[in-house]
Amino acid sequence: MSIHHIHDFDVLNQLNAKFENLVIQETADGIPTVWVDKGAVLDVLMFLRTLPKPFVMLVDLFVLKSR
Repeated sequence: MSIHHIHDFDVLNQLNAKFENLVIQETADGIPTVWVDKGAVLDVLMFLRTLPKPFVMLVDLFVLKSR
């Protein structure tokens, strides 16, 4: 069974519709990685938190602090 059978990736379409400059990277394990501009991180997180169908799990978050 592929990961797409057990996860709903509609959230990616919603993110693309709401935010510009997102990069969605396919990965070997089938769990997409979404690259977000550091200036949009809080807006993206708040968007995920307020979706009508709640976002289930954020696997990892990494932000580079600008110098």
